[in-house]
Amino acid sequence: MLMLNLHLDLLLQASASAQATEMVNLTIAYSNAVTAYVVDFAHKLIPLIVYVSTFMIIMKKS
Repeated sequence: MLMLNLHLDLLLQASASAQATEMVNLTIAYSNAVTAYVVDFAHKLIPLIVYVSTFMIIMKKS
């Protein structure tokens, strides 16, 4: 009986470890997706900021 309990305990620990690993993997995947979205947004936003600021400087001089 003790061996059966020990075996079940080891199975539960392995299951919990696998679930924790899966959660970590999902968190990393989510973080990577958010980072890619932010970088993509910044790459679109930076030229717009440059164009607008250049336009403002040109308008200020004239």
